[in-house]
Amino acid sequence: MSKFKRKVLERLVDDNKIVTIIITSGANCCELTGCVGEVADDYLTLLTPDNACNRTYIALDCICAVSERIEPPPPPPPPPVCECQVTGAANIPFPDPPCSPDVVRLTVVACPGCTPEPDQVLYEDTRGEEDVELMLLPPGPGEITSVSCVDDQAAIIEGTAQVTIGGVNQGICEFILEVTDTPPPTPDTLRMLIICDGIEVHDSGVVDLLGQSINIIEC
Repeated sequence: MSKFKRKVLERLVDDNKIVTIIITSGANCCELTGCVGEVADDYLTLLTPDNACNRTYIALDCICAVSERIEPPPPPPPPPVCECQVTGAANIPFPDPPCSPDVVRLTVVACPGCTPEPDQVLYEDTRGEEDVELMLLPPGPGEITSVSCVDDQAAIIEGTAQVTIGGVNQGICEFILEVTDTPPPTPDTLRMLIICDGIEVHDSGVVDLLGQSINIIEC
């Protein structure tokens, strides 16, 4: 065996990588996989990659080729769920009391501490012909899939939640909640969009909240 081939094999001892050694065996070739433990004068020791620590002794003259196992690159990290933390609560009557008002109610806790869990979104709108309710409250079904910020004054929360319209359970639907956190005297706002089975079933439009009801903190 040439000095170059011996140096390659000796390097594999130091690298401690799993390799496949192709050897001649009669008229055919066969493959043996493991880590090279030792290169002697006329043979090498191959350690099989298991807990048994088996050793295979291979004559150097029988080696046709050595193939290093290329480890695939690690998968890219998933995109962050949270770009910002959003909290707030609002209860807006339409019209003002003493009439029997319709209401828009919202409670949102998204990414507290800028972590994905626990989150909650509770929403109710009684202004239309049918009352609309959306509930995402762990450990119930649904989840927040993303919270993105334009800046510290606007956020978009996307996810899935349990939806009821006119007292009829619509199952798990997608929602997009847009909120603003503006300095006084400008009121904060919300807009809730609900999509069930690919069909838009509710759009609240932009609703002015009472005072500074929403708090947005960038992560």
